[in-house]
Amino acid sequence: MEESLSEYMLRRFCSAYPTVPITLSKVKAYLDTVDDWRELDDSHLALLYNFNLKK
Repeated sequence: MEESLSEYMLRRFCSAYPTVPITLSKVKAYLDTVDDWRELDDSHLALLYNFNLKK
């Protein structure tokens, strides 16, 4: 089974910030705010971190 973009971002986030709780639904909500998700890179992990803190 192929990994979805949100699952991929969740895995990368959990790897980068193992002690920060986050859910798949928060990752999906963040991706809804990204205009061009084809250009996702490591900077988006920090943006996702900040997005996770706000909600």
